[in-house]
Amino acid sequence: MSKKVFVSLLALLVFFSLPSLALYLKTGDSVSVPSNVLIDDNLLVIGKTIEVFATVTGDLIAVGESIVVDGNVKGNVIAGGRNVFIKTTVRNDLIAGGWKVDVMEGTRVGKDAFLVCVNGTVDGKILRDLKAGANTLVIGPNAVVAGKFDHSVENLDTSDMAKIVGKTTFHARSELGNRVTKFAGFFVYFKKILGALSVFILGVISILFIPKQVNLITEKMTHHFWICMGWGILFLGVVPLIGGFLLLTMVGIPLAVLMMFAYAFVIYINGIFTSIVIGKSLFHRIGMPGVPQILALLLGFFVLELVGVIPVLGGLARLVLVFWAFGAIVSSQFSALKAAKAKGAI
Repeated sequence: MSKKVFVSLLALLVFFSLPSLALYLKTGDSVSVPSNVLIDDNLLVIGKTIEVFATVTGDLIAVGESIVVDGNVKGNVIAGGRNVFIKTTVRNDLIAGGWKVDVMEGTRVGKDAFLVCVNGTVDGKILRDLKAGANTLVIGPNAVVAGKFDHSVENLDTSDMAKIVGKTTFHARSELGNRVTKFAGFFVYFKKILGALSVFILGVISILFIPKQVNLITEKMTHHFWICMGWGILFLGVVPLIGGFLLLTMVGIPLAVLMMFAYAFVIYINGIFTSIVIGKSLFHRIGMPGVPQILALLLGFFVLELVGVIPVLGGLARLVLVFWAFGAIVSSQFSALKAAKAKGAI
């Protein structure tokens, strides 16, 4: 019964909290859809860093921290994140919200554009109306608005070379408008907190329902650091190559998709094991070696979040930890397989 509960909860958490799932899958926190890809459908992209250069025949919906859209979208574009950069041809409407939204030179919006941001720039062509709510908005020299310009912008800077054909109307911002603008700015922080909480809950569930597996992986990390690092570097490099090779063969596509999904999932959960190991180590140093693993997970998770905000050093530390934990997960599976063979189980 406990295994069924664990699997069900695991599936739900993975479904709702994986950082990068779309029609085009890229491992880690980044999703990049290159220009040689044709998405003959609607496209939903969720990730930390998003780049879409492809042609999308339907609507494009992108939610992330940093979003770049520089392709050809034949439907609508809906983008929400901290930083949103639009340099594309949109056949229908553009709806964008975030802390910073830039509609760059070269953009062409076939219908209306709706922008909600703290700081924004419009320097492209909008063939119908522009509606904007922002603290600061710059209308650049290349901007063309063929219809009306309705806005509630506190600080508006319009270039003399910009062309606004229709009437420009300022609307005093209501309390609701202020709240929407603030929400656009803080949306990315909420998403980050939700993602971190999902990983932590998944760690607690792992400790409660598969303690032996958790112990095996954390023991590998504690006592075999360099072996784990070696396995981690090897598999993190080799698996994508094998997956890419399988994608070239018609028969290998399903296996490649499963392999890359498992690869992304292992990277996603590696923070659980590094948090436990770091937490245990810190508790041991202060004379509390026997604390429950959940407390170790909580302390280690907090430390990792603090380290992650340090520029450059935080990124390097996270890379090393990914190699370390990934290698331990792979190595522990080989150990489990070897033990099962020795017992005659397989």
